[in-house]
Amino acid sequence: MNEYRLINDIANGAGCTSSDVLGYMRTQHIADARAVAQYILRDYGWTWQRIADLFKCHHSAVIHNYKKVQNDEKLMATANKLRTL
Repeated sequence: MNEYRLINDIANGAGCTSSDVLGYMRTQHIADARAVAQYILRDYGWTWQRIADLFKCHHSAVIHNYKKVQNDEKLMATANKLRTL
């Protein structure tokens, strides 16, 4: 799956735009959408650094978001649903 299509699908589901997800806003629904996108990209085999480069952040932020999704049932359900698209 194309990473921009994935991000667009996640953004639409969260009620925001793909530029919001790729941006720096920390509003809860946008931050959650960003975390889910990063989680799915990591599961597709992307490196921490490649994901960080796409989102213009530090790789440790991506690792934090990955763990955040793993520990949140709602976010994990969202990730599982989107991964099947």
